[in-house]
Amino acid sequence: EEPLKALVFADACVDVNSQSSAAQEISGAASLPLHGSSLLHWQLYVLARSGVDEAIVLSSRPRDDLPTSPVLGCLKVTALSNATWCSPGDALREVESRVALRPRHDFVIVHHGTLFNMDVAAMVRSHKQRCKADRNWLVTLTLRNGVAYTPLVTAMQTETGALCFYSDAASLDEVSLDAKGDNAGLRFGGTVQISADVVDIGLDICSPDFLIEFRENFDFDNVRDYVRAKLDGGEAELLGNRIYAHFVDSHASEYATRIDSFGAYMTASRD
Repeated sequence: EEPLKALVFADACVDVNSQSSAAQEISGAASLPLHGSSLLHWQLYVLARSGVDEAIVLSSRPRDDLPTSPVLGCLKVTALSNATWCSPGDALREVESRVALRPRHDFVIVHHGTLFNMDVAAMVRSHKQRCKADRNWLVTLTLRNGVAYTPLVTAMQTETGALCFYSDAASLDEVSLDAKGDNAGLRFGGTVQISADVVDIGLDICSPDFLIEFRENFDFDNVRDYVRAKLDGGEAELLGNRIYAHFVDSHASEYATRIDSFGAYMTASRD
């Protein structure tokens, strides 16, 4: 079986000449110091500890700060950069086009700004078990409840863990679900858990066919564009692209957050 791979976004994978403060803030997240090491180093360390064999670091600019610490063990770190990328979706499409880099089995995506301590290999094993029972599962998103700087509202089918609603809370007035149409779990008497103040961690477990979705659709700028398109259009149920919602279990000592603002960085540093 192929070694477990992770795609790690070290920046926003946007135009290197972008001068917007938002782009600069997001792009610099991987280099932020956290107790003597960069965020990127912590990400790679947790991946190595979890049994990930290879990490492909994606960035617009070439990086000369890739960690080489012995604590990374046997983790193979490969860098891939391209100044012409306009979005993370472009980076994923390039990985898919390279036979030597393209994952052939279930793999991990770590988005920029993600800080976590979960056993990623265990999450991959759970994803594989779901796929054995139902091959329509394509992606597992990692979420948590709690105070968020950019909160979301989500709805999850409680029987299956399938995500059926995902929206920014700031622009949301109501939650509308079609209980008779596209959501098969609701159509046959399922129940839904609606949660506010949800944090999207930016840690995804993906089946290999996921990259084909990006190769065939250039409208997806990032993974969350894909998630919204499948949920809003009902395709997550109809076309076999089901999305599983894994909520972080703090009682099991799981920790995860997303550093997407200065306030989130300060909170993560205190944590």
